[in-house]
Amino acid sequence: MKKVIILGATSGIGRELAVQMVHRGYKVGGCGRTEKILQKMENELAPNFIGHTLDLRETAKLDINLNQLIEQLGSMDICIISSGISEPNPLLEWELEENVFKTNILGFAAAAGFVVRYFLNQRHGHLVGITSLTKYFPNKTSPAYNASKVFESNYLNSMRYRMQGKDLFVTEICPGFIDTPIVRKRRITLMAPVDRAAKQIIKAIEKKRKTVIVTKRWKLIRWLIPLTPDWIFRRLT
Repeated sequence: MKKVIILGATSGIGRELAVQMVHRGYKVGGCGRTEKILQKMENELAPNFIGHTLDLRETAKLDINLNQLIEQLGSMDICIISSGISEPNPLLEWELEENVFKTNILGFAAAAGFVVRYFLNQRHGHLVGITSLTKYFPNKTSPAYNASKVFESNYLNSMRYRMQGKDLFVTEICPGFIDTPIVRKRRITLMAPVDRAAKQIIKAIEKKRKTVIVTKRWKLIRWLIPLTPDWIFRRLT
């Protein structure tokens, strides 16, 4: 039974991945800030789900928390970093921007660094990072979020160069607009169902893909983005 840790398992894509992966026979350690939700998931997914309270912004405590969860699971074969926040910020308030950076950049990098060191030491493992299709275009009302996804994508590519070996893998999952709380804030139409996205993500992980856009409809849109006039992005964002 493969052991998976999911950072950001209490909502959105991370939560759906936890549910589906348990049902597919994985043992899952799920991290998040909301203890009540983690306890509920433990009850629903027992005995193959272990919840662990963790705030990705508290980078100084990250190694201790992840080591504790790995000890509870027995090992770690796959780590999925699905934590991320978006703060609509039309007034460019620094407090909101900083909060996004702390989670999506500092927290992401701290988690990825820990995971890569762990996998290099045990000589096998698979790091998966959930970025976003928004890395391909700017956003005047949520600039920190879109910029943070550029960072995450580049950081994952750099970690791929570090994770060189027969049994070492890095996968970037690049979702379009999925029906999750973080996307609903933006009141976006054409959202894809989260269960469909999770199925495609699990398939990509099991195939050890390098970079995958989900769901399939967003693959076409990704190729249209460079052809889209700038005035359209100005209006839409």
